Amino acid sequence: MRILIALLGMLLAVQSSTAQIVSSGGYTFYIDAVNSRYQNVNHARASVQVSGSTAYVTVRADGYRDGRATIYLRESQKTYRERVRLDDPTIFFTIRDHAGQRIQSYVDQNQFGAWGDEYRFEVRLSEDGFTKFTRTDVDVRVNHMTAWGERIYIKGSGERRRVEVTIKRRDLRSFSNRIEVQLPRDSELSKSRKIALQSTNYQLLNGEELELSAEQVQELETVQGELKTLLQ
Repeated sequence: MRILIALLGMLLAVQSSTAQIVSSGGYTFYIDAVNSRYQNVNHARASVQVSGSTAYVTVRADGYRDGRATIYLRESQKTYRERVRLDDPTIFFTIRDHAGQRIQSYVDQNQFGAWGDEYRFEVRLSEDGFTKFTRTDVDVRVNHMTAWGERIYIKGSGERRRVEVTIKRRDLRSFSNRIEVQLPRDSELSKSRKIALQSTNYQLLNGEELELSAEQVQELETVQGELKTLLQ
């Protein structure tokens, strides 16, 4: 009876899990992909190669380093469960103003509050002259490309403001990345907003040519409206 209850418990645990089921060499593998905070990485892809009495597991996911594990097989056991950890890639940060000058700042890469398919960081400014910008004034680029769908929050006030940014892992490479954050100084604000508004107008007019999704067009329209309001 106890054995039956234990088997039922294991079956329910497998069924309720987000584990990927991979079959190879006559064996079945339940692979759980987790990040360094032991969150499930649901967009991961697992593969298993069986060689003799050993199974080699590889797990890949956008924005993470590949994870690997080795499972030693027994002929009498056909089902295995393995948890594979995916580590964060290397990320270099560049924080500049609109003139291209580096801003004195510190980047905190604490991932608290981010889901498994997201990457979060916070820019903590330690330089005067950045008291008036809003989230629509912040430009974030990942590997020189616009980070679509990012979430930006401005925290603090006065001369020591903080910028919290959450991006999608799909924008990150698996090994090395560069994230650039551009912020306008108070003296640059009016000019930078006019340039940003011109850019969003161009992208909206050429949405089909640029192959923008409906979500991206809606986001651009929102930014456009906020910039117009700020320039009034």
